[in-house]
Amino acid sequence: VPTAAIQLNGQDELTFMHSFTEGPLVENLEGYISIHTEGKKKKHKKQEEEDEYDEVPEEEVQDDVVAEAVYRNRFAQLDFTYAPALTDKTFPATLKEKSLVVVVFYLSWDARSAAFLASCSEASLALKDETSNSSPLARVACDDWPDVCQLNNVTSYPTTKAYRNGRFLKDYRGMLETTALVNFIRLLQLPAPVELKTMEDVTSFREGLMSTGGTNTAVLGLMGPETQEEVATFTSVAQELQGNFLLGLVKDKELAEEVCSSYGCTAPAVVVVKRDDPYQPYKLFSGKLGHKPSLLNFVRLTSLPVFPELTPQNFPSLFSRDQPFVVLFGGRGEELDNVGQIAATGELPVIFCQMNVFSPDSLGAELLQFYVPNAGLPALVMVKHKTGGVFEYPYPDDLTKDRVSAWIRGCENGDIKANNELQEEKWAPMMPGYDFLAFIDAEKEQAKERQDQNVEVVTHPEDGNEPDEEEEEEIHPDSNRLGHPEVKVHKHSEL
Repeated sequence: VPTAAIQLNGQDELTFMHSFTEGPLVENLEGYISIHTEGKKKKHKKQEEEDEYDEVPEEEVQDDVVAEAVYRNRFAQLDFTYAPALTDKTFPATLKEKSLVVVVFYLSWDARSAAFLASCSEASLALKDETSNSSPLARVACDDWPDVCQLNNVTSYPTTKAYRNGRFLKDYRGMLETTALVNFIRLLQLPAPVELKTMEDVTSFREGLMSTGGTNTAVLGLMGPETQEEVATFTSVAQELQGNFLLGLVKDKELAEEVCSSYGCTAPAVVVVKRDDPYQPYKLFSGKLGHKPSLLNFVRLTSLPVFPELTPQNFPSLFSRDQPFVVLFGGRGEELDNVGQIAATGELPVIFCQMNVFSPDSLGAELLQFYVPNAGLPALVMVKHKTGGVFEYPYPDDLTKDRVSAWIRGCENGDIKANNELQEEKWAPMMPGYDFLAFIDAEKEQAKERQDQNVEVVTHPEDGNEPDEEEEEEIHPDSNRLGHPEVKVHKHSEL
């Protein structure tokens, strides 16, 4: 006391502010107004989309959102000028003709394949070479050329494989979307590792000028002529990670020492430089340089920012670490800095991330409402995906290291009870499907009734005359077909 609260029109709940001073109070008010306004816009847009399809019975809408989205966009025209379709004859010829070829193997009737082909089309336009008037991308329809797909060990669809100088290089295992595919191919077009001979090369490499936007991470190997084993290990790691990371190698000892001086280390050394991480701009490898598995694991784990914005793109990478998430919703200024500095220490076995609840296209507000209904801003929430426990930090005005660390340890040890529990969802059908056997039975009954009526008409003619024995009964061309069910059918061309 004093305090302030917001009550939206038509709702009973009060949402209390954590601070009554003028600055934070105004920011919180702006944030809530923004969330409420954007929520109404999204609801109106969603209603318009639903109205467009409200004539379609719910049974006719695909449970699979990808399949439904592909069906709705079935008339979209894709430009495959720079991603040609290959056959059993042109496939080997293309591999010999180009030094790098990335081939998408797909099924023309598969929804995931159709969705990824749209990204493939966009990627080919982004990667086209004006000189050769082509791109590294190509495609093979496995329902037309199953022998080509079988020879290339394609067992799932879509599958994307890279070939260099006519030989298989590696599989693409990234997201099925345009940007990730473009970045993968651009990184494959660079050497692995990139040899850095001057300080200008090192500067360009660290600033991302060599990667052409393919990655925000630069991995520097600072070696010398006497470190042959370490150089061989680093080169092997660079080749294995090619397409996902860009690694640069300095072999000149004097240049390596000069670069090491800016990171407070001595050659030989490996440094991961993260241009998109203000809280941990770089990290030194502290393991044995000649041990390949340790170096691979270090690059993969260290490449992401320590306090990133949580998005659908980086969620799989973060979730694979098998640790609880600690998410800051609606943080600004000092709040972000405090949590970011805690994350940079690496002392706590959790994954720190943030979500913006003020951006119009952000999922943050919706997710926060799902985790902790009617929470104030900023909100620090821990989510244990293994157990389903959701914990809300009770001191949003005090985001100091000691207090946040103590709260996280209490949640981990079981000393603090969860505020909410995530419910386990079952992937069941959205609604019961059609009972086609009942349709058939109904059609049989209707056919029998029509037959009985025809017999009655023939047996009791209205004019009292005997029916002409030679006169054949006129049969409707569709009379022997099953009738349509009593629903408005929304036909799918792919069925």
